[in-house]
Amino acid sequence: APDSNTDIGIQVWTNADNNTVADNEAHWNTNDGIYISGSVGNSVRDNRVHFNSGNGIYFFSGANVGRVSGNSSRANSLHGIRVFASSNNIIVQNEFVNNTRYQIYIDALSSSDTAQKNNIQTSSTNPDSGVYNASTAVGVKFTMTRNWWNSTDTDRIERMMYQASNGDSVIWQPFRLGAVDTASGADTIAPKAPDSVTIAAAAGGDS
Repeated sequence: APDSNTDIGIQVWTNADNNTVADNEAHWNTNDGIYISGSVGNSVRDNRVHFNSGNGIYFFSGANVGRVSGNSSRANSLHGIRVFASSNNIIVQNEFVNNTRYQIYIDALSSSDTAQKNNIQTSSTNPDSGVYNASTAVGVKFTMTRNWWNSTDTDRIERMMYQASNGDSVIWQPFRLGAVDTASGADTIAPKAPDSVTIAAAAGGDS
């Protein structure tokens, strides 16, 4: 079981491509909750990853073209999700809440990773630690729009962005004005069409 292990809870190792890690509980491990390394096209979805001593979710060194969706990463001792030297990953409709250091941490030669429609809440220990960008890829920007930052105060949200390199490389506006529904498919269903439409003629005007 991926709980209370003396290392990583769930691990996908080098060249293990196109796997799905879904519907797991990975808690109280002495390292990361879920660790993906050196493999392409993996999906991490609908997992609960809480109280781990490392990162909640860690994409490491060549974990490229992955999708992280519908996960709850809470109260881990390091970061909610860390992306190290990994590119073209989509991080969407997750919650990263009360992780001790940063909620989203990107470093090394990572590029073209996007994080959108997530619920992000910093810990009381480090209240400004929303996003840390230390990517060493020159001139790269990261799209992190339409997230809920547990605030609508732009000054407050801006303080949550730490950009160690490539100044202003985290694009965080526009942002959500309320929490995201992170359930699978919640943001992909079109609203129901109206049963009927009535058009009333405006009164007055030229005859």
